[in-house]
Amino acid sequence: MEELGTGRALAAYSPELLRSLVTAYYVEEPPENLDPFEGVFDDGIRRHHWRGSIVRMAAYYRGPFLIMLRVGFREGGAVIKAMLNAAARSRVAGLIAPAYGTDERGNADDYEVRFTFGATEYRLPGDEHVWAWYRGISIGPFPCTSALQALEFVCEQFIARGVPPAALVPLLLVANPPLNGPSNPLEAPAAVAAHVVQRALIHGDQLSADDVRWAADLLLAVVEQAVPERMDDSGFSIFSWGADRSAARALSLLLLPRAAHLRQALNLDEAQGQQRLQDALQVLATRSALQVRLFLAAAFDSVWSTPC
Repeated sequence: MEELGTGRALAAYSPELLRSLVTAYYVEEPPENLDPFEGVFDDGIRRHHWRGSIVRMAAYYRGPFLIMLRVGFREGGAVIKAMLNAAARSRVAGLIAPAYGTDERGNADDYEVRFTFGATEYRLPGDEHVWAWYRGISIGPFPCTSALQALEFVCEQFIARGVPPAALVPLLLVANPPLNGPSNPLEAPAAVAAHVVQRALIHGDQLSADDVRWAADLLLAVVEQAVPERMDDSGFSIFSWGADRSAARALSLLLLPRAAHLRQALNLDEAQGQQRLQDALQVLATRSALQVRLFLAAAFDSVWSTPC
């Protein structure tokens, strides 16, 4: 998880796998009988690898947190929240542990902050030391500091692009955000649809005309529903199976001469249909995510190499 490029490679393969591995790697469950002096410098989080004196102990670019947030802001935020809660609970466990020679334990309620947002009450474990993690001015778990700085960095990017800060708060405070599955329910169908169109129009597979027509129409609908862009779709986001990525891989193939029957079935040769296809390709060509534009450009290779 700590090596350069590991997070990006895992995100390209499976953002869900990346989030699961981040949780498994960094979160360490505290022992049941915690010795208060045993874990003075251990807050339940695996520490960053030592990179020498010239590398900061914590930074927004350390660990996989930045790319994790870029491929899924809500889900990545939930992983960071789980890390912080685990670290804070571990610290509180040490604070309330019985002192040597006594059996008296402290009260965990003395080390938490309560506040209400909307109609929901939130209870956050920890003390003033935990707040210092965010500011990077303590010796607390540096991966937590790095994760918070990465979160701040991405939030500032959203705000610079015109996203109201109030729109970010519910995403960060959501009680039970989805940690598994696609963030867009069209992502799996779109991936299948792109494969169908590619097999039919590039490889010449004899597929059902109804299936190919369904696939092409679904990809057009995906793009039509893709505006405005997803909040977590930054220019450097990587998610090969995203719905817009699938559309970018296949929609330009509808311009091929061998797709004439498909265009006719979808009324894409008529003025309104031509405009529909043109608008969809324009949306993909102007997406902020570089990966979408690269997929679209690669798909156009088949169009440019085909005689008119």
